[in-house]
Amino acid sequence: MKSLLLSGIVKSDPSFLAESIVLWDEMSLIKKTFKSILVKAGKTADWDESNLAKKFIKDLIGKTSKGLEKDFEDKMLLKVQKITYNPPFVPQWLLLKRMCDLFDLTLPKGEVTRTEMDRLCTKIEGIFLSDFARSEKLDNQTDMAGFFIIYTQKMAETLISNFSKLSKEKQDQSLDAMLEKIKDLPQEQNEAFRSSLQLDEITRDGLRKAILAGSASFGLTSYVSFAGFGAYILLSKMIASVAGIVGLTLPFGVFTSASSLLAVLSSPLTMILFLSGGGFFLEKRTAKEMQKEFLKGLMSQMIFSAKTEESSWKEMSSFLEARKVAEIYVR
Repeated sequence: MKSLLLSGIVKSDPSFLAESIVLWDEMSLIKKTFKSILVKAGKTADWDESNLAKKFIKDLIGKTSKGLEKDFEDKMLLKVQKITYNPPFVPQWLLLKRMCDLFDLTLPKGEVTRTEMDRLCTKIEGIFLSDFARSEKLDNQTDMAGFFIIYTQKMAETLISNFSKLSKEKQDQSLDAMLEKIKDLPQEQNEAFRSSLQLDEITRDGLRKAILAGSASFGLTSYVSFAGFGAYILLSKMIASVAGIVGLTLPFGVFTSASSLLAVLSSPLTMILFLSGGGFFLEKRTAKEMQKEFLKGLMSQMIFSAKTEESSWKEMSSFLEARKVAEIYVR
């Protein structure tokens, strides 16, 4: 079997797949823009409440924002649960269908063979890698293994960038969480991490200085080259510590790309176009780009699963046989 995507998706945890599918479907500019507007409006929390008009607006926006956020989270959870409760291997087919739709490919119907699916997934990888090389301005198109290394290095850059934006208190909390993850590393990797960041010993202050000084950028890249999949696990946990993400099975690497494209929402031009009636055009154009960006994180996890998770021929056989059942759900 040539395709790491096929191997990885068969081995993937159903909860991971369900959350991925729901987030994929929520790559919507309108929803994200509306949420962004509420977040920006939430800055009214700093207003002086002695002004009755401002107090009224502040309370109204705060209540509306929290209500919508709670409603959004409840609906997301319900969607995840519905997908998770599908028959075995249906979530795999649901996610593959979305990837095929993204690249205008056709998912086979009825009985499928391993060779047929390997060929399809290899084609998806090829289109994905071509897009990746173009977006990253690479001189030559890389393979899936090369993509994984580049992507993991970008996770290191994301960690450094996001950490520097935190308050001192939040930095301390994140550092304590990071140190717990680093302590769990095998001794060889722990030493490689310390050496890569040029630390005498791994302490909270030492780690903070390395990250804020920028020296961690080269150091973490060096660590990625040494630790490989171990670095992917650690960086996922460290970025999650910085972001304060809890309750999701998705590795935080999946969010690295998706969140980078959503930065477009902070553009005044995007807001003006959206509010002046250009929302439909932007929605249609950018939803696909968001999904392509999100796919980078998904592909990194597929490679990780393909290379590190155990599986048997029975799982692949069950996945192929599930195509008939999946047709009820995948149209």
